[in-house]
Amino acid sequence: MAKLVARSVSPIILFLLPALSFYFVFELFPIFYSLYISFFEWHIIGDVRFVGLENYFKIFSDPVFIVALRNTFIYTIVTVPTQIFFGLAIALLLNQKIRGKVTFRALYYIPVITSWTVVSLIWKWIYDPVYGFLNYVLLSLGAIREPVRWLQDPSVALCAVMLVTIWKGIGWNMVIFLASLQTIPQSLYDAALIDGANRWRRFRYITLPLLRPVIATVTVLLTIGALNAFVQIYILTAGGPLHSTEVINTYLYKNAFSYLNFGYASSMAMFLLALTLTISIVQRKVLSKKIEY
Repeated sequence: MAKLVARSVSPIILFLLPALSFYFVFELFPIFYSLYISFFEWHIIGDVRFVGLENYFKIFSDPVFIVALRNTFIYTIVTVPTQIFFGLAIALLLNQKIRGKVTFRALYYIPVITSWTVVSLIWKWIYDPVYGFLNYVLLSLGAIREPVRWLQDPSVALCAVMLVTIWKGIGWNMVIFLASLQTIPQSLYDAALIDGANRWRRFRYITLPLLRPVIATVTVLLTIGALNAFVQIYILTAGGPLHSTEVINTYLYKNAFSYLNFGYASSMAMFLLALTLTISIVQRKVLSKKIEY
């Protein structure tokens, strides 16, 4: 029996070995090495000095990091529920018997399959204060009297960046919710209709409770993505102007590759990892409550 088990396990290990090797080399090793160098003052060039927890204490006294942490929370709190709300609303609409719903599904999903780099460059042109499409439309309609500097004005730059994230993420949420809606038995709605339940009550007492596990999963995934946002912000504003769109990842990147302060940047990375894990675990505990229907 033991020989039979050994023979069956050996091929499985051989097939898993390439994937596990890549995982250890490109995932686990960088995490643990980043944790290691976070205890050092390391600038690549020059001596490496052990500083213990000094880098971790330093980030909480760094005013730019505090601003980046605040912006990260604002970005997450605004983009996550907004994407869920509009994604669910569009999914409910496209789950009805309407003409051309397949075309609408495809159109809403196009931004999702488009890379963040392409999307960010397109929106950077749309937001351009001189040649941008958005200012052109608003000026033509008389909504504004002079061009708005969407990405150059500290008072509106973060809102402009969040709008791009919401626009791109709605399609992904729509597909997830639409697939979940189609698994809810129609007999439940028919029974509720016979009992006199209106559309809102059917949504409140049937649709929403049965979608709760999906909403919980989507919330956790979107939160992880928002806390680790980088590409769109770096391309659109690079954290400016005046750090008004600075988030943890953009500030981390600058410290590592612009200032060559890899030890300090690694301490930020470890803090972000711990923050993401903590929030994700709390969300799972709070949102994964079992539904008895």
